[in-house]
Amino acid sequence: MKKLLFILCVVICFAEGNAQDRQFSQFSASPLNLNPALTGNNACDWRVGTNLRSEWLGVNSSFFLGSIYGDVAVGKIKNKKANFAGIGILGNFDNAGQLNYRTTDAYLSAAYHLVLGKRANSALSFGIQGGIRYYSFDIGKIILNENIDFITGAITQNNSVVTNSNAIIPDANFGMLYNYKKNDKFGYYIGAAGFHIPQASYTFTSGTSSEILRFKFSSHAGMNIGFGDHFSIMPQVIWMWQNSFIQWRVGTYAKYTITDVRKSKKTVQAVYLGAWFWKSYLGSKMSAAVKYDYGNLTMALSYDFDISKLSSLSSMGGAPELSITYTGCFRRNNNKFGCPVVL
Repeated sequence: MKKLLFILCVVICFAEGNAQDRQFSQFSASPLNLNPALTGNNACDWRVGTNLRSEWLGVNSSFFLGSIYGDVAVGKIKNKKANFAGIGILGNFDNAGQLNYRTTDAYLSAAYHLVLGKRANSALSFGIQGGIRYYSFDIGKIILNENIDFITGAITQNNSVVTNSNAIIPDANFGMLYNYKKNDKFGYYIGAAGFHIPQASYTFTSGTSSEILRFKFSSHAGMNIGFGDHFSIMPQVIWMWQNSFIQWRVGTYAKYTITDVRKSKKTVQAVYLGAWFWKSYLGSKMSAAVKYDYGNLTMALSYDFDISKLSSLSSMGGAPELSITYTGCFRRNNNKFGCPVVL
């Protein structure tokens, strides 16, 4: 019974995390989490970024999620029509609940990009990731029947059920992606990725029971459609399956380029407004976002509005998210080379 109560507590507190991986609403702003094949496929030579998200605002001990990454293209500088590779690093972390249940990931990522066509305006990419996942929580905050003296009311920290407060497992992911860019006014991409190939197991309790990090499959696609010199839309969709649970999101950014790059040498600036609808086993949500480009720096802020029955659990019923990305070039203008820009 004691073991069942502990497992039930973990399931209730972290149901979404166990059924499906943590997810960012701005999924295209976290490329190495979206698909390992995106490693090194950026608007110039190198890229760094971070994503920060908070969920269940208004609920005690809400859920916080963060990610940081960096990647670099290898071989692209020599010839814009040549195949090239990409290498990168990725770290994710989250914290949830009164037990301070924490998950931390660290990955090395690599990809190879086959540049296609006489104009070098399309590419077929393959990527892999390998790393570790670390779980931990504050074991001293767990109180079961055996910890309570029902005569004196005293609470002890002895625990014969929960024997481990941390666990570490190996992990590996793979992905592939095709993208095409006809010109600055039209392009698209489509990709698929598999996550948690080892399906490694871990446990916090005595006995033989354990949890398994289940395999996840993800497919995603997007387009860039320009209208005139300043306005464009960028519809996106993602579909995910993990442990029999399905989640999908669909939406678009509308972009307005402030700077006319044909008539001015000023720093390119652009503003975006975005909206998405997404559906999971926990219900439905709507997301709204605003995004700003200033040269090679991109910042975006989004907010999720929970429109499911679970919205009553939170006084604000949503989740804010911030993403920051900077893309850099090695001694050249990023408008001069032919690798398609995916995101």
